[in-house]
Amino acid sequence: MSIMNVSEFRKDIYNIVKNVINYQEPVTILSRNSKEAAVLISQRDWEDMQETLYLLSYKDSRETIFSAKNQPIEEGVEIDWRNGN
Repeated sequence: MSIMNVSEFRKDIYNIVKNVINYQEPVTILSRNSKEAAVLISQRDWEDMQETLYLLSYKDSRETIFSAKNQPIEEGVEIDWRNGN
């Protein structure tokens, strides 16, 4: 994650936004007094985070995700993504 102050961000806003979009590399933008900050992320990252929060907000989804996460890989089922099976 890159960190810069508002002045640096303002000088090169076009390229910074372009890089955030292309590389999903968040940028922290510090306020003038550096006590507060904002974070610039790509729309794709934002949507991914919103989806994650949505899924985790439901108990059944959350339990399914966490139980699958703890399942040994050997017990999983291999999926052929090319054929959708």
